[in-house]
Amino acid sequence: MSVAVLTVFLIAAFLLGAVPWAYIWSRVMAGVDIRMVGDGNVGARNTFKQIGRRSGLVVGVLDFAKGTAVVLLARQLGLGEVWALAAGMAVVAGHDWSPFLRFRGGQGFAPTGGVLLGLMPLETLAGAGVAGVVLAVSHHWNFSQMAGLALLPVAALWSGSPILMMAYMVALFAVVSVKKFVDLPLARRNAARRQALLDASRALDLEPEVTAPGAESG
Repeated sequence: MSVAVLTVFLIAAFLLGAVPWAYIWSRVMAGVDIRMVGDGNVGARNTFKQIGRRSGLVVGVLDFAKGTAVVLLARQLGLGEVWALAAGMAVVAGHDWSPFLRFRGGQGFAPTGGVLLGLMPLETLAGAGVAGVVLAVSHHWNFSQMAGLALLPVAALWSGSPILMMAYMVALFAVVSVKKFVDLPLARRNAARRQALLDASRALDLEPEVTAPGAESG
């Protein structure tokens, strides 16, 4: 297969990853710009917290599916493992820096999980199990996800996966971590804005609004 065709495939993978399901779902179902509520993250966690559990679950599944679909399609087309890995990275990059949202996006947890499930399902399921246990014990979303991702290279080493695969997982982990760090100033600005609104509502003796307009009630 020619380099031109492979390049087009990578661009298509990036654009698929860039589809901002959190933004689309929140706009259509609740009339809310997800970038303007919560921590401003265009992802499943912010949707879960600000719009509702069902919406967060739907967005998470859609974002997860982007990663798995691209990897499986690359393998089905016989593009080779290196190109499948590159396509997976392109999906995550598109999700994190969506050109449809002026290069804002999510933090890449869901599409990263989808990519890894397509590449190494057993190890990924083990990591998801660890993340679930850590979340149940700590009730800390970010810590649980990081714990699950951190386990994957260990699981890959134990299962005898190639060094390339382990290096790839470390690279994905680094992308997620860097994006989260880059998004910290935005999260802080949004937190300050919410606090200012709460202070203003208290000063006016009004009941503060605790959920986004149009959010699920149950």
